[in-house]
Amino acid sequence: MGPRRDRHRYRRRRQLRRAFHRSDRGDCVKGHETTGRNNMLSLYDLRVEYRNNPIGIDAEAPRISWKLRSDRQNVAQRSYRIRVTHGDGVMWDSGIVESDQSVCVRYAGEALRPQAEYEVVVSVIDNYGESACVQGGFETGLMSYQNMAADWITHGFADGLEAPAVFTKRFSARGDIVRARLYASALGVYRFTVNGKEGSDVRFAPGWTSYQARVQYQTYDVTELLGRENELVFTVGNGWYKGILGFFNSGEHYGKRTALIAQLDIDYADSTSERIVSDASWGSTTGPIRYSEIYHGEVIDYTVGEQEARPAVKYDQSKAVLVAQGSEPVRITERIAAQELLITPEGDRVLDFGQNLTGVIELKIRQPRGTVITVRHAEALDERGNFFTRNLRTARCTDTFVCSGGDDVFLPDFTYHGFRYIAVSGLEEIRPEQFTACVIHTDLEKSGSFSCSDERVNRLMHNVDWGLRDNFLDIPTDCPQRDERLGYSGDARSSCLRPCSAAMWRFSSRSGCRT
Repeated sequence: MGPRRDRHRYRRRRQLRRAFHRSDRGDCVKGHETTGRNNMLSLYDLRVEYRNNPIGIDAEAPRISWKLRSDRQNVAQRSYRIRVTHGDGVMWDSGIVESDQSVCVRYAGEALRPQAEYEVVVSVIDNYGESACVQGGFETGLMSYQNMAADWITHGFADGLEAPAVFTKRFSARGDIVRARLYASALGVYRFTVNGKEGSDVRFAPGWTSYQARVQYQTYDVTELLGRENELVFTVGNGWYKGILGFFNSGEHYGKRTALIAQLDIDYADSTSERIVSDASWGSTTGPIRYSEIYHGEVIDYTVGEQEARPAVKYDQSKAVLVAQGSEPVRITERIAAQELLITPEGDRVLDFGQNLTGVIELKIRQPRGTVITVRHAEALDERGNFFTRNLRTARCTDTFVCSGGDDVFLPDFTYHGFRYIAVSGLEEIRPEQFTACVIHTDLEKSGSFSCSDERVNRLMHNVDWGLRDNFLDIPTDCPQRDERLGYSGDARSSCLRPCSAAMWRFSSRSGCRT
């Protein structure tokens, strides 16, 4: 039996080598699944550190995962091979591994370099002898805080600045740009533009962490946004770092001043490179956002002209706390139109969006210059049908918009509210189509759904699902509306339906639990 077993093992290894030779010939197309000869087996959803083709990861041994699809029944992976390359060099070739593991296979090759692009090819043989491969890639981030050449900077104004600080930098590109990456973070929460265009759809970056120990930085591909003459503009709000937080309507729990750190690395067509970093050469000022607090709301005034500018100041903050983004970002995930205009018994004009949600209102409107529009938010009407805000306690949950006289779009950046209803004042006529509720939460991937023949159960699951969405804004929170909104995960154990609904969302935190 020994020689027969050896011959069988030899034939099997030879079959695997022939099948895996397909990936060496370059048959895998990046971003597409490739099937075997008989179109039975295919691979898809190649992920590195739980993401598709991520940029800005700092993991020294990133985890690689993939999925199988087949027309056959009872298909199982028999073996895999992973190749990771950088340019023409092979960083890791796992060889043929006889295993059914397809989730979180750790990279085990040469040390990864910072700010480098890598290609990944995964090839698989199933238990029917069918082969398939899939190709993707990833890009490393700074890999260490020591590779952040920028300085922390703060605004040049006194402590207690109420309006979010605006940091600006103008520069000229030296040639044709082929690649540009921006690495940025803040003490506070930030948004940025490049040449007047939004640099990202991510909101509330860099998130809420124990800032003394960890501050996440984000990586952005800004290649297409740059030109010959360029301007970077960062607006930094108080957020959780400096803003009002907790039960006593007090702020500055982590620091008295917001701050920014940013590094832009540019590669040119002539193989030269350039680095733009935050330092004392940047300017600081304020803009149309005159006030912003997570609990209380935002004031946006488009009549404000150019404000006083002062040089930015280097800020005494260690860079050793910087780590790459470790969880899914916060985004606007859905937009909901107003369902009905109501007049309450107390005379408030109220728009009903038909769904309790977490987010802000986007208002597109044209009104005479200086018109002040006030938007208050509430989750419910009271028993008489009046606007109910008693449960908000000290949280004002009010956004104020001052019109420019032209076509204005108001969309608060650094606040959010839990609401179904808004009360609008300052307008002679309220047109519901001008108001849109923008749902904001951590951009979790929906991985499942539930429905049954009983519509009452379906509605209950719908409510639980929305409850989870409403309470994941960078971290799990206890509520999205009152003067609390603190970290909390106890609701996940409060009923049998919470874990069921939570299982239908993909929580892809690459760093696990974090603070």
